[in-house]
Amino acid sequence: MWQRLSQPLDRCLADVFSPKALGDKRRYIGRVWTMLAVSTAIRALHNLPRFPPPLFNLIKPRLAHLLFGWLASISASIATDAPLRLTRADHVDRTNAIWHGQLIAVSLTLPLEHRVAAVEPVRTYPRPYSAGWIDDDWYYEIAALRGFEKYGISMTADQLGQQWVDNNCGSYGSSAIARANLLRGIKGSESGHPRYNRIWWTIGAVFSADLYGAVAPGMPNEAGRMAREFGRVNGYAESIDGAVIFAGAISLGFLEKDPRTILRKAIQLVDPSSPY
Repeated sequence: MWQRLSQPLDRCLADVFSPKALGDKRRYIGRVWTMLAVSTAIRALHNLPRFPPPLFNLIKPRLAHLLFGWLASISASIATDAPLRLTRADHVDRTNAIWHGQLIAVSLTLPLEHRVAAVEPVRTYPRPYSAGWIDDDWYYEIAALRGFEKYGISMTADQLGQQWVDNNCGSYGSSAIARANLLRGIKGSESGHPRYNRIWWTIGAVFSADLYGAVAPGMPNEAGRMAREFGRVNGYAESIDGAVIFAGAISLGFLEKDPRTILRKAIQLVDPSSPY
């Protein structure tokens, strides 16, 4: 029986150590150690004395099947975890939706900015719009996009800070203080720090993060990493937590359709102690 039950373990470990799995070591290393621990437990179980025989002989095969069934389910999840594939047209369509979503949301709620939340849903525009306008809710992201074009995908927070100076970013709140800091020679990686920015905890970093989900489709960890690094330009700590959740949610939108599922997964990108 034990030789027969060892076959799922062999297949499971083969999946874990496949080139695909090894290509994402951070994701699978925990599963590797878990399966090795289960393997050790099974071997120990096999070597335990059969006493008392009636009871132990009853428990042993059921426990083995339970453990190997769980192990096989892990193997199946690895084997079916296919990479995201998008056509160029689909990616462009979804990216346009990200930009339009920001424009629509701001246009709907602009009259309520800095006011107590409305008690009824907002469904109509305050006035007709024939074109978009320059607003910090998306202008900072356009500047970041220019930064990526100039410095590449490995752009640093300090380079983004310089891009802010070049494009005159920073019109209100923590972003305005960040701009003043940048003009004083403080680097982008420090311009949102509480040492230099007294309102570091506000939403500047949050509404600047949508772009990072768009440039990392289906890769919420990478989107969150960028949001955490670049959010330091105009925020810190829990402000950046919000940026991470927003960027991760937009990235997950390329994989998931249910908003609740997206948010449940996105909040796992920050520590449970975060106010978000």
